[in-house]
Amino acid sequence: VEYMSNYNLINIIVEGMRINNGGATAQRLGCAVLWHLVPVAKPEKITSSNYTTAEIIDIVVNYSMICHLDDSSVQKYSLALLAKCVIADPDDRKSLKIIHEVNNWVILSMKVHPYEPYIMEDGCTVLLHLMKKKSKEKVVDMITTLKLEGVLVESLWEHRDSPPIVESIVAVLAEVAGHGLEEALCISSVRGIPAIVSAMMANINDVHIQRQGCLCLSYLSLHKELRASVGCAGGIYAIVDAMRFYPQIIGIQEHAISALVNLATIQYNAAMISLSDGIPIVEKAGNIYPDQCQNSAETILKLTEKANRSAGRRRPGLLHMKYRYSRFTTSLHDIFNQQRGSSRYRRGKTGQSSGQHKTHEHTRNQRRERFNLFDSLKQIFDDDETTVFQKSETDETDFH
Repeated sequence: VEYMSNYNLINIIVEGMRINNGGATAQRLGCAVLWHLVPVAKPEKITSSNYTTAEIIDIVVNYSMICHLDDSSVQKYSLALLAKCVIADPDDRKSLKIIHEVNNWVILSMKVHPYEPYIMEDGCTVLLHLMKKKSKEKVVDMITTLKLEGVLVESLWEHRDSPPIVESIVAVLAEVAGHGLEEALCISSVRGIPAIVSAMMANINDVHIQRQGCLCLSYLSLHKELRASVGCAGGIYAIVDAMRFYPQIIGIQEHAISALVNLATIQYNAAMISLSDGIPIVEKAGNIYPDQCQNSAETILKLTEKANRSAGRRRPGLLHMKYRYSRFTTSLHDIFNQQRGSSRYRRGKTGQSSGQHKTHEHTRNQRRERFNLFDSLKQIFDDDETTVFQKSETDETDFH
């Protein structure tokens, strides 16, 4: 760095990137060299160059990202440089203003290259730093407008065994989910809830992922339309496991208790807290952190006690089998939808030929046990006319 500063090579590299804007190699290598200079950045200038940080960011965006959107290597180094510029000097207003103006190109780069791990990680890092400033609403609106949440969920499934990428993606989803009901429904519509739960279970040893996952689920559980979906996706087990593994992390305990107190308003979820051995963990969190968790813990205990009393604990094994099935395969909504055709046929409401009868008879027999299991679970909660499933705007069937 000192050698390049003394011989004015930084200015030559930046000018070369400006002149050779059509050369992918020049842009890629230029961003790679500048990436190493960012950690020694000063508030206004990078070492002794004639270009400020804001001017270099402007060159990177206009000559590298926009001109070479389909080149993954150029996008990787460009986003890495932007991320390090933001981290090195987060209070540089000129740099942040330029990135705010071109955040759509950051999102487009992530959409074009959803399976590139470094692009997703650095892109999420840039978006997170932008959302920490005053323009969070603008960034979230841009994410939902360009439908980035679907790309984030798809990338989360693809890279769920890579903790740094998972942490960045879940953190962005948490910020989006906390913005309002419409954004939360967008995440749910692209099956983001199962992806978040799966990522938490696959990275139980990463405290940052567990904290962000509990925060995201707590935001999603604020809306009654999504509480049943979180429970059916295995969210109860994921939250209880996070509390069990990290009792000393107040952030995890607080977010987890906040999520459970909302989820427990659905009687099915309240019963799952008991079946997942969450009662002693909730009590422990209330005792260790009385100011943050005690009131919510008491509410959770009352709701779980009511759910157990209403169910009469007649079939706890059946209930547990049903939850394990919904956790590892599909949700209860999917199970019910799969059985609708066979149930109508069984009641004689469809006119099928004898050949069709023979074709579907084996499927009906194979699924009969699952369907009876669903009816038994539903009957447990029918005593006090509790709503087991909540209807959302995206559901085509109303479950009661």
